[in-house]
Amino acid sequence: MIFVPLFGMLFAAGNSQGQSVAFLEVTPDARATALGDAGTALSPDAWSVYWNVAKAAASESQTEIAYSFTPWMKDYLSGSRFHRIGGFWRLSDKDAIVAGFRHFANGEFELTDENGVSDGKVNPYEYTLEAGYARTLFKGFSAGATLRYIRSDLGSVQGVDPANAVAFDLGTYYRREMNLLNNKSLFAAGLTLQDLGSRIKYADSKYALPARLSLGASLELFLAEHHSLTGAANVVWRVTPSDSRTYSGGVGLEYGLYGIGFFRAGYRWNDIEKSAGGDYVSLGLGVKYWHLFADASWRLATEDYDALDKTFTFSVGVNF
Repeated sequence: MIFVPLFGMLFAAGNSQGQSVAFLEVTPDARATALGDAGTALSPDAWSVYWNVAKAAASESQTEIAYSFTPWMKDYLSGSRFHRIGGFWRLSDKDAIVAGFRHFANGEFELTDENGVSDGKVNPYEYTLEAGYARTLFKGFSAGATLRYIRSDLGSVQGVDPANAVAFDLGTYYRREMNLLNNKSLFAAGLTLQDLGSRIKYADSKYALPARLSLGASLELFLAEHHSLTGAANVVWRVTPSDSRTYSGGVGLEYGLYGIGFFRAGYRWNDIEKSAGGDYVSLGLGVKYWHLFADASWRLATEDYDALDKTFTFSVGVNF
């Protein structure tokens, strides 16, 4: 018999019966994290590969690539890190391809037998590779799909071989220019089905991926010259595993000044019994200059027992 800390297993093998690779549900970038994880219908960016592949076809940039980093559960785990890379390349005015990579290092764990004697250490890790295609079908509306390879290595725990799975996303995105308060505004809506795919097998047990149906909307208002206000909202229904189906959602606001500085705040609600973490308030800052941008977010849990309280995420990127 071995002992693996509860917090490590949260993302090594899920936190509810029949669920695994729960890291797939973690928000990849600092901007969306700061807006309460409401990223499905936000403006197109390098993270469209994770949020909604269809957004990439509507981008004004030709190419964008970004990197994001999060020290995960830093108060409980040593060496637990989350790295992500995402990007897109527009092939034409109507077509775009997306690609991404995520690597989650769970940290180092010491194993013990039933007598408390050390049985060595393991360094579990998980990663995904994804690529997709998006196309504008008619004015303001685009659709796309992403194929994803998933690998989970628990560090040879009790001789368990690394597990593999394949999943796909489907996404649609609609954006329309409007006139509100006598000023230009942009409304957008998105609908996605994410991580629908094969089961992942550890030893003799198979686990369903956390497939999710997400609906999002955003509204960007240009209040005056050099000032903008963006509101975003998301509702998510986890479809599988069937015994951990649950709803979650988030809302956020972003204030932009001269298109250079951005101030963000949001709120996210979760089912604490079926999700990795509870409700939280999020805050963030962003800056854009020339073709470069950087974002930071801070997650503040509403409950004292949330192991993800004060989680920090930092993202940087470039577009052309």
